[in-house]
Amino acid sequence: MTSARRTTRASRAVGLALVLVAALAGCFRIDMGMEVHADDTVSGNYVLAMSRSVVEASGSTVDELFQDSEGAEEMLGLDADLPGVTLAQEPYEEGDWVGRRVTFSGVPLDAFNGDGMTITHADGRFEVDGELPSMTEGMPGASGEVRIAFTFPGDVLETNGEIDPDDPRTVEFTGDGSTATTIQVTASDAPSSPWLMIALLGGGGLLLVAAVVTVVVLLVRRRRRAAVPAFPGQPVYPTYPGVPPVAAGTAYRPAPTGTPQAGLPPYVAPSAPAPAWSDQQGTQGWQPDPPQGLAPGAVPQQPAQPPAATPYPPQPPYPPQH
Repeated sequence: MTSARRTTRASRAVGLALVLVAALAGCFRIDMGMEVHADDTVSGNYVLAMSRSVVEASGSTVDELFQDSEGAEEMLGLDADLPGVTLAQEPYEEGDWVGRRVTFSGVPLDAFNGDGMTITHADGRFEVDGELPSMTEGMPGASGEVRIAFTFPGDVLETNGEIDPDDPRTVEFTGDGSTATTIQVTASDAPSSPWLMIALLGGGGLLLVAAVVTVVVLLVRRRRRAAVPAFPGQPVYPTYPGVPPVAAGTAYRPAPTGTPQAGLPPYVAPSAPAPAWSDQQGTQGWQPDPPQGLAPGAVPQQPAQPPAATPYPPQPPYPPQH
């Protein structure tokens, strides 16, 4: 394999840009986007463009610049003859920029690597190590836009570039081409998964999740039971200090009669009066004959009764009030 074939495609693009910048000493654009695959191949595209006004001022066309530049066809990678590799070239125009876009796919790492940059794959990681030289040194008035981006199967773990906030698998390097750009990237070769932690914990993680769910269900059921009375329609009785609470649904039972208080005789409930006797239903009950000398219907005089006994001691008379 010749030394030209051992130069990375990124270095080839930069080399062609150097030729164009040296020829025109104008503005240039290099935009490379490369995706590294888990099967150790690389695909992507890169754009090489110059300012339209500079190209027109040179009296040449874009095709003439790319064809007349020494080694331009080889730098664009059109010399690749590896099986499974595809290459395509097309004109590029955007605003004041004109140039070429080269698209490639299926390029093995061994063919992609070279003296300027290498991509290696080992121990579940991809490593990128390289440097792009300055493109405006010794060329007063030259300026450029440089962007190089890599996308990997997994997240970028370490880099001196800028990780895309919308895609942690992509890292890019930008500059104006006035200084050399050092490229260092370490990335995973497998996509991340939201179930990675559960997979690492294994059965223990599943048991932990099941235990948490069980505790939550028990708490919810206990809360519902405390909020609903034991029987439908029964109130929840409030509690007072010093009084034991009454469970919901408990029937009221009065204290037994006859329980004496301190210093008082026991209370005896009055018995129901006996019904008047009658020999026939609907007739007046038997009445005793009135005493002799008492007119019918008169109430006999009752003998004097002694005052009823009372459990309370006699009270002294109240003093007269003036």
